[in-house]
Amino acid sequence: MTAVPAKPLRINGNPRVDGPSVPSVNDTWRGIDACGPPTSTTAGDVTTQTAVCADGRTVELISVAGAGHQWPGGTPSPLLERFGIPAPSTALDATDTIWQFFSQNHR
Repeated sequence: MTAVPAKPLRINGNPRVDGPSVPSVNDTWRGIDACGPPTSTTAGDVTTQTAVCADGRTVELISVAGAGHQWPGGTPSPLLERFGIPAPSTALDATDTIWQFFSQNHR
C-alpha cells in the first residue's frame, strides 16, 4: 500500500479539514478486508471502483465528477451556494446508493 499525503479541503482558499486522502482511506479498507485489485466503471459523471474481498465482502469507491461538497442527490442549500459551494450533483442519489450497498452487504 502506498501512502498518499494528506490534502486539506479548502473552501474559498481556507483549509477546513485535514486528513488522509480518499484514495488512501479506500486503500486501507481494501487492505483490511483482504481485497483483490478494484475494477472501475464509468457512466456519465459517476465512476465506481469495486474490489471483491475475502468472505464475500466488497469495498466500493464512488466518485462524482464536479460534485463539490454537497450531498449528491440532496436538496440544494441557498446558504451554501452564497458561499460559493455549488448545488448538489444530480448524477446519482447518494442516499439510495448507500442504502442499496448496505442492504446487499450485511452480515
